[in-house]
Order: sequence, then C-alpha cells, then structure tokens
Amino acid sequence: MTKAYSYIRFSDPSQAKGDSYRRQFEATQRYCKENNLTLVSETAYVFFDEGVSAFDGSLHDDETSLSKFYNFVKEGAIPVGSTLIIESLDRLSRERVRAALPRFLDILNAGINIHTLQSNKTYLHDSTDDYDLFQSILEMSRSHKESLWKSVRLLEAWQNKHNNAATIKLSKVCPAWLDPVYDENDGNLKKKPIGFAPNDFAKAVKKIFQYTIDGYGRETIARMLNEEGINAPRSELGWGSSGIYKVITSISVMGYHQPTTLIEGKRVNRGEPIKNYYPEVIDPDTFEKARAATESRNHHKARKHPPEFQIWQGLATCALCGSRLHSYGTGKKVKGKLIEGNKQRWIRCYSAKRGKCEAVSIRLDKLEPVFKEILAKLNILALVQSSASEINAKLDVVTGKLAAERAKLKRFRGDYATRDSETILSLIYEAEDVVKALEKQEKDYIADLAADQIVDKADFFSRLDLESFTGRSRANSILKRLKVQIGINTSHQRFHIVKDGKPAFDLVLGKEDKIGAMPANHEYSAIIQIQDGTFTPFINNDENDMGDEEYENEGYDTRDGY
Repeated sequence: MTKAYSYIRFSDPSQAKGDSYRRQFEATQRYCKENNLTLVSETAYVFFDEGVSAFDGSLHDDETSLSKFYNFVKEGAIPVGSTLIIESLDRLSRERVRAALPRFLDILNAGINIHTLQSNKTYLHDSTDDYDLFQSILEMSRSHKESLWKSVRLLEAWQNKHNNAATIKLSKVCPAWLDPVYDENDGNLKKKPIGFAPNDFAKAVKKIFQYTIDGYGRETIARMLNEEGINAPRSELGWGSSGIYKVITSISVMGYHQPTTLIEGKRVNRGEPIKNYYPEVIDPDTFEKARAATESRNHHKARKHPPEFQIWQGLATCALCGSRLHSYGTGKKVKGKLIEGNKQRWIRCYSAKRGKCEAVSIRLDKLEPVFKEILAKLNILALVQSSASEINAKLDVVTGKLAAERAKLKRFRGDYATRDSETILSLIYEAEDVVKALEKQEKDYIADLAADQIVDKADFFSRLDLESFTGRSRANSILKRLKVQIGINTSHQRFHIVKDGKPAFDLVLGKEDKIGAMPANHEYSAIIQIQDGTFTPFINNDENDMGDEEYENEGYDTRDGY
C-alpha cells in the first residue's frame, strides 16, 4: 500500500486547547482508510507545528516539522509516490505566491503527491494537467490575501487598544508596587480593572531610587532594605540585586506601560510605551538622576574599600606607571584580624604590590586634606551651595537622558547595519540631533558648576561633608563629571590634577603636612592667588617628566614650610 504522511499546523498555541488538532488528524485517518493509504504513525514521521505562522516565512525555519519533512524528502527517507496530507494549501504557506509556489513544486518534483482535505483535491507529482498548477496558484493567492487582511485587522485592533489603554486597561497585570482596582458593580467574572493604585511596596520603590541617587550600589541597597525589615514582593528570600535592578530600570515607575509580544520565543517591545497607563510613583527627574548615578557607577566600577578611600575611586592612579591604587591596613592583629584602634590604612600602586613599580605607600588619612584642596581649587561650590546644588540636580537629569539617548542611537545604528532602511536612517539623524543638544546642555551645566569662585576656603571646608557616604559619593561623582583625573606620585607626595584632558594644577604635601599648589595655566594661577594669597611658578606640563621631577622653589613662592 502507498504510504501517507500527515502534516498539521496551527499558528495560535491556544488552538491546542480546542479541537483543531483532533479535527485535522481524524480527517486524515478517514481519507487514508477510504483510499487504501497507510498512514505512517512512527514518532519520527509525525509532522506537527504548533504556534508557527505561515504568513511571515517562519514556518520554513530549520527547527519546524515542515522543514524536517522537506529534508526527509530530499534525503529519500520518504519514498517516491507517497502522499502528503494537509488540511489546505495554506498549511504549507501563506506567503505571497512567488515565495510559496517554489516550495509546493519542490515537493511534487521530488515524487511526492499532495492532498488537501478541505477541497478534496490531490496534486499528483506526475500530472500533465497544467490546470492543477493554475488552481494551486489561485488558492495560494487567496490564502496570502486572507492572511494579509487578517494581519491588518489585528494590527488595527491592537492599535485601537493601545490608543485607548490610558482609560481602558489591557489586563490586570501590573508591577508589584501596584494593585488593580475594579468596578464593584461589574459582575463579569473576567472583568478588567478600571485602574491601578500604589500599595505598600511603592514606599520601597521610592527608597530604592533615593539610595541609588545617593550613590549606593544594588547589593548594598538590597542589604539595607533587608536590614530595615522591608519585605520584597513575591519573594520570601528578601531583596536581591536583580530585584533592585528591575525597579530602577523600569519605566513603569513613571506611569508608562510597554506592550510586548513574542517573536521566535523572545519577548520584544511592541509599539511605543503608553503614557499615564499606571499611576506615577517616581517622577521623570528622579528617574533620570538615578540613571545618571547608575551610569557613573558602571563607568567606574566600585570595589570594596574603606570609606576614606571611596572619594578617590575612579579618579586616582599612580603617576609613575598609571596603575590603579588600592588600600590596605596595618596594625596589631588578633586571630588574623586588625584590632580597632590599631588600624592604619595605606594606599599604594597595584603594580608596586607586585614589584613592577617603584611607588611607595602613603597613609590614607593624610590624603583627605589634599582632596579638600582639590575641590577648592576646582571651585566645587555645588557641594555646599544650594543654588549650585540645583544646577547639579539639573545635570543629573540631563546626564540620565543623555545615557538613554546614546543607547537608543547605538541601537538604531545596529539596526541600520543589518537592514538598509530610510526610516531607520531618519531615526538615526533625529537621535543624533537629540544627543548633540543634550551634550551641549551637559557641557553648559558642568561649566556652571565651577563658575562661582571659592574665596574663603575655611568657610568652604567647614560646610563640606566628606564624613557621610552621601557626601563622599557626591564629591566623587562631581569630579568624575568634570572629567578630573589625579595622578599621585606617592614617593614625592605630589598630586597632578588633570581636568577634561588638560593639566590644571599640582599639589604637593610638604613639611608638617602643609599643602602647596602650582598652576598649569593662568586660570589656576589666579585661583591660587585668590585662595592662598601666593604666586607660584607654572608646573612643567610634560606629563612624561612629571613623575621624576622634584618641585623647585624659584623664589616666587611666599608659602612657609618649603
């Protein structure tokens, strides 16, 4: 008896719950019985695709059962003269005729007959009747047009839901810090919510954003929340860093809802985010500040160091070899641990630790006055002045937006590299304009941060907070934004400050821990004269010589102790 093979497909996985598979399979069995065909039922020869569309060509991906059938035909595993039984030709493809017809003919040319149950039509591989071919083309054309119109109708229906989503909610699904609100008079068992309301977890969300802006990392924030006894939603294990990350990167906190869809098993965004879908828990400015703080941490990965070293992280390097600096402790130990009161913290070059640099260690406590002096010489009034703090807050927002727009631009350029499209190209141009505008805003705010002069250093130092975590974090963050780098020559206790790629000034820690300053240009020469009442020679701007060069007093320095 001639062998027959069944191929069953439906595009919507929900059809598996209904009658689709049983109906197609029973019709196949009935046809085989009536026409003396042997239906091959071995597992390897059962061809069934669930949740695969025939409209977009994904049906012919390597992993589908239909592709498996094609391969068996090519390899001769399915004998010539066999019959492939399908419900209709649209089970094989709903693509346009030019794409669908060659696949149809490939099966026939390989010696395989095709029978469609719906029209009770058999296409024979050795037929000489061209009318059969004409009929198949008409059916393929009809299937493609039906799918095209169905796709348009579904898109219109989805777009209508999207447009009305701010007032008519799509589903009860919502973030953990919100609860759905229903109409008490609605008796429908499958009723949709009329809105959403913040629950107790919304307070935790606000804390997470504030802690992030204050400079705390995700693991630290999770630990703090757990120590404070704040429960995590949907987890008995408490807060973790991944949960914190999901909160601070979710646009839902600002009230947006991003519709998604599944493509090839992956969830991707569908359309633009819907504004005002959820109640706003975090305002956009706070969101951008948190994004800016996160961006800063990502560029300068934090390591576990004592609080005194935190202010130098991502700023200081060895002036001799360029390696990063690290801290270590000395003192009396009991059972391998330093006793409080005997601890002494030092910093040294990481390469020196391995014997690859001649830099010596320097006590960490001696460096805080130097750091304060750096802040003063750079006129960082934002740390003590409310008006400057406002500028810093605006800068946080712009920096956060800039990070988002740069990421968007990078994504558009990646899309354009794989798909030449005028639409994508216009999006690239638009994103480039936005990035340029934000970069100008950022540059202006940065210039404003250092626009005011510090005249009274004693007053500045008295109001400066380098004791709290937040204070240290803010000081460190501002210097990073100003693109400040500090090369420390520990052997000569000399500090070379570079701002935005250009030498600014040097500080030298001299006798009795007095700090001397030497400008690299007229701008900082004037600042030093105003703040210190001294006139000093310019430093040698040759950075290659800076590490080995001693400070020489040429007679212009009025400071004591040198």
